[in-house]
Amino acid sequence: MRKTICPLWLAVLLLWVLAACSKSSSFQLKVEGMGDSPLLLVGDDPVSRVDTLFPEQGKLTYTFTPDTLYLFRLLTDSGTVIPLFADKSWRVELKGGPRLQLKGDGPNKEYGQFLESIDGDSEEEAAAKAEQFILGHPHSYVSAYLIDRYFVQVPSPDPEKIKQLVEPLGGDIKDSRMVALVLKSLAAQQSDSKYLSYYTAKDRQGRSLSWSSKADYSLTLVQLWATWDDASRQRRQELYRLLKEFRPDEFRVVNVSLDYSLDDWQQACRKDTTQWMELCDRKGWENAIVKQFNIRRLPANFLVDKSRKILACDLYGDDLKEQALRLLGEAKEKARKTDKQ
Repeated sequence: MRKTICPLWLAVLLLWVLAACSKSSSFQLKVEGMGDSPLLLVGDDPVSRVDTLFPEQGKLTYTFTPDTLYLFRLLTDSGTVIPLFADKSWRVELKGGPRLQLKGDGPNKEYGQFLESIDGDSEEEAAAKAEQFILGHPHSYVSAYLIDRYFVQVPSPDPEKIKQLVEPLGGDIKDSRMVALVLKSLAAQQSDSKYLSYYTAKDRQGRSLSWSSKADYSLTLVQLWATWDDASRQRRQELYRLLKEFRPDEFRVVNVSLDYSLDDWQQACRKDTTQWMELCDRKGWENAIVKQFNIRRLPANFLVDKSRKILACDLYGDDLKEQALRLLGEAKEKARKTDKQ
């Protein structure tokens, strides 16, 4: 007598097979203790993936099937940026609290251990430990991320130092998109690109504003920032206070936000004046200025003259004040000599 398979058991078997297949091909992120505010998950290539995650009672589970190893940046409402590495079948657990905990497969485990090692450290101390990690882990994708985080996206990157750190990396890491962007960024810094491209974006009233070389200002600081980035928000506060020391016809600030959320940006904006302008095209890392100079970290700024010529980059506080005053003084002296002639 031929035996038949019970339809119920067949269904159970089919579900088990499907679950097993799903587990083997999907990446899973579990978040706990991060609050109920939305989390923004931005891919290393923002055009391909930008997701908003909504925790419930501080928890969420997020899954997707990556085509290849992929770097994400999880952005919290407090401005914290957490890199996550995704590949098929990898699992990652992220726990908030007084001390962030990251556990998971592949590079996520290594980065979680690195986070523990720099808990409570200053930026300088963390950079020193990042260098130790990079030298000791030439075949880790975390090393590629740390080079970008602590040595490229800083106010005054040292090209020679970066080259020294990149050189011993394994071939697969050197070929990764992260290192390619690092090298491209270095090339851009050493290129003859001395002028800021024309730029158009909308203000809070929805008006499109374009760069104009006919205005009455001598110097413009184009400041790139975002509401989710702590460092750039702090720099804005310093800059707003510094602005009062200059005349409106001498110095102005054009704030270009990389925010995706229109509400978050508008709530964080200051009142527009002739010296202080707020713009946002909601393109995030695909912003035209970001793409022109391969910027991968905030804050960033460019001090330019009327012709859009870049005079200095990434100046803050007293350094910015001294440089601006020097340039304004030189311009006045040149104008005085011209008038005499």
